[in-house]
Amino acid sequence: MSEMRVIEGSEPDRAAQDAAAEWVIKLRGEEVGEADWLAFDAWLNAAPDHGRAYDAADALWTELSHRADDLRQRLEAREALAPRARRAERGRRGVSPWVYAPLAAAAAARGA
Repeated sequence: MSEMRVIEGSEPDRAAQDAAAEWVIKLRGEEVGEADWLAFDAWLNAAPDHGRAYDAADALWTELSHRADDLRQRLEAREALAPRARRAERGRRGVSPWVYAPLAAAAAARGA
């Protein structure tokens, strides 16, 4: 995970962090118009905390997106292997080993 250094007393307040998160989501959306960019620019320039808050929120979004892509690839690979793994678990002739459990139990009960 990327390391972010925060200078003592420079962490944006909660309102700036919340607004920054909303801006990251909005600006990464499909329908962003000129009015959105103008409003974002006005918000960004309204306070020094806004730029730091936006940078932190954007970095988090990017990090989570990379992790989500990696997780998606791993799950797809696991799903692709699942049918082969299930076939490998089956005994010879394609019969599940669980079919033999009741037979083994019955044979043990008769022998006891």
